[in-house]
Amino acid sequence: MDNDPYELVVRSQAGGEEIVSALGALAEIREAVVALCERQRPAPAYKPQLLKDRLEPLGWVREARVPPFRAELDHLTINERFDLLKFFAADGGEVGVALEMDSWMVHRDMLKFRRGLERGQIVAGVIVQPDYYDTYYCFEHWRHLNEPLFGELPVVYCCPRGPGLREPPLRKNRNYSAFLMPRQPRQ
Repeated sequence: MDNDPYELVVRSQAGGEEIVSALGALAEIREAVVALCERQRPAPAYKPQLLKDRLEPLGWVREARVPPFRAELDHLTINERFDLLKFFAADGGEVGVALEMDSWMVHRDMLKFRRGLERGQIVAGVIVQPDYYDTYYCFEHWRHLNEPLFGELPVVYCCPRGPGLREPPLRKNRNYSAFLMPRQPRQ
């Protein structure tokens, strides 16, 4: 089992996987993530800086600034950054793909992707997570709760899977109490 190969698990929303695959971004990410896991076998550690080191020679730019949602806000002192950004040739021009590295707290990443998409800086976002435990939580749970806010964004959630990496726990069905709601006024 310790000799099993590593793979990149990919979950996608709003056509994100198709976009980043067609551009070649997903292949670059897959190769870098799997190579890092193989290098750290039998217990791969989540080291975002090492992933940046592998992707930078391929044209990925570290710490690219994210623009505000609207151009009239460009004068504000916003200094949020994507972990990595790369422009790919497409239709006689270029399109961007942003990459964020985070565990399960992807709320800020989604807000950055939303701004980058709105301003035309990117066409899709990718979130590389430490393991399938986090990806499963973000995609199968968090995404459904936040779909009204972020469901239309083309985003790829991905992570390495294989020996030495966490898997989602087997969960039994739970019975929760009802949601507390205010009383309705009498008619």
